[in-house]
Amino acid sequence: MRKSTEGNSIWANLKRAAEALVKKVIQIRTTAEAWSTTTSSHLAAHFRSAQKGLGTRREKQSKEAYQKRTLTADCALATQ
Repeated sequence: MRKSTEGNSIWANLKRAAEALVKKVIQIRTTAEAWSTTTSSHLAAHFRSAQKGLGTRREKQSKEAYQKRTLTADCALATQ
């Protein structure tokens, strides 16, 4: 009788360990999916703001270049 009780407790322990492992895998997968979604949203926001900033920077550089050309032309006219 003792052998069957030991066998049952081993199977019960294995079953509990397997259930705990499955729970942990589900928890890890859920956390990873949430992290992935958050990260891609976060990166998308950075990308959008970088695109906006890049457009503004280009406009600013273009404006500065125009002002330098105009100033250079004005100086050239003044020295003649």
